[in-house]
Amino acid sequence: MRIKVDTNLVEEGARPSEVFFLLSGCVELVKSGKYYGQGAIFGELDILFNRERIDTFRSKMDCSLLRVQR
Repeated sequence: MRIKVDTNLVEEGARPSEVFFLLSGCVELVKSGKYYGQGAIFGELDILFNRERIDTFRSKMDCSLLRVQR
């Protein structure tokens, strides 16, 4: 899937239903300001621990992602 810049991919407090694999682009972990680049995986811990999302991830440029549903 293609995502435009400044799109929230994962929002804190939401129920998790997918894991994301970043194929290209850059995503920011909003709370810490940490950046993830090509090859990163995010959203998996919330599904594994069956908890609400604890972080918000926002695209910092146009991105290509693989989204895997629960």
